Amino acid sequence: MPRLLYASFDAVPAPKGASRHIQALLDGLLAAGWEVDLATLAARAQPSFPPEIRHHALPRDASRNLLERADTFGAHVLALAQQGPHALWHVRDVWQGVPLALWRAQTGGRTPLVWEVNGLPSFELPVHLPGLANQPALLTRLRKLEQYLLQAADRLVTVSPVTARCLVDLGAEAKRVEVVPNGVTLADYPPRADDDEGP
Repeated sequence: MPRLLYASFDAVPAPKGASRHIQALLDGLLAAGWEVDLATLAARAQPSFPPEIRHHALPRDASRNLLERADTFGAHVLALAQQGPHALWHVRDVWQGVPLALWRAQTGGRTPLVWEVNGLPSFELPVHLPGLANQPALLTRLRKLEQYLLQAADRLVTVSPVTARCLVDLGAEAKRVEVVPNGVTLADYPPRADDDEGP
């Protein structure tokens, strides 16, 4: 069976849509005959996965800020990749994608890298953490990381045609961008009181 490294800076399982999306992709990978090294944040609930999925959960450290936790998680994912081998790397954000792409470039590796783009931190973080709007140097660094991964990833996948157009506008080659609609509506995922499980 081919083995894939799938990494997401999210807790799994969790009530958030990201966790449900991850589980749906895992189901598809299993049905297609893949084995998976799954790297996520640790969740409050103990996950149950079939033996084809090896779950590598990183405990959250509440004493560190979000960017420090993201860097630690990226190092965690890189260590898993270095243990390989993997036929494919699939990441959900820059925190894992950039370390993998840099390591691949440094070592002359050939493992294909897929970036599933659900959002860009340079756009989203200032909304969730308004103080970042007053940190132009940090936002510039985030944009550079995003630009690097837009060029380094072999494939960019998103569920939204709007996001796909944005990625092309930011410099991604259109032929490497693919829209894969998730086939659900907001009614399928009503908000819940415990939707707070995140990085």
